[in-house]
Amino acid sequence: RTARANVVPFYSYTTYGYEARGGTDPDAGGASGVTAFVDAEYFRAFGIPRRAGRVFDAGDRAGGEPVAVLSLAAARELWRDGSALGRCIVPSAGPSAGECVRVVGMVDDVRFRDVTGPSTAVVYRPIAQRPERMAVSLFIRGDDVRRLAPLVRRELEALDPAAPAVHVEPLAARLRPQFLPWEVAGKVFGALGGVAALLAALGVYVAVSGMVGRQTRELGVRAALGATAGAILRLVLARTARLAAVGVIAGGALAFAATAVLPTPLFGIGGLDPLAYG
Repeated sequence: RTARANVVPFYSYTTYGYEARGGTDPDAGGASGVTAFVDAEYFRAFGIPRRAGRVFDAGDRAGGEPVAVLSLAAARELWRDGSALGRCIVPSAGPSAGECVRVVGMVDDVRFRDVTGPSTAVVYRPIAQRPERMAVSLFIRGDDVRRLAPLVRRELEALDPAAPAVHVEPLAARLRPQFLPWEVAGKVFGALGGVAALLAALGVYVAVSGMVGRQTRELGVRAALGATAGAILRLVLARTARLAAVGVIAGGALAFAATAVLPTPLFGIGGLDPLAYG
């Protein structure tokens, strides 16, 4: 699946101001949002669901009626009730500046500038209505990026041998700066967690060893009275389990209290997520 756009998420984009027109919302006014000139396949290629109205088609061409598709966040910023279909937005700059751009559809929210921030208000415009000199990127969605890259480069160079060098790279390379701090932090916390687990294991060993050492006489008496090795082992393990249960309960309570007052360092995961909390 292929798509074209003048933007690259988290890397290059343009922000315009917009004024809302139409509707009875007294709070309707101005807002700013990322303006992305895209083709109809962009939403499918990036997995952005349509929520209302339609996306672009062949009828949305240069010289035709200026139209737009809004993200839900953009619709909420422009109209409090979020109902934007059929209404007008007036861009402050770029193509159709000062003109009525009719909203023909709404799509789901995306993050465009900061992966950890709130959803970005995005105004999508048909790529056929973009300025002629605006650069366009080609996006190709596939399973094997390493195999596709040289094929795409060869085909594009064959289309125009006089064109400058074609640059092809995985979109993940553009997104990596957004995720790198999380990867580094994850590795650091993972290493610290491993050290903590090792220290905890050593602590448990010392505690259990000391407890068994203090009970050597009792265990010897039990063995002399006929207790089997298995029975003695089960006795020691039961006492160890009770000791561990006290630690788990106390640690769980402290962790719950800390979660309530400390911000979670986990992106997209709450502090009480069962796996993370465990």
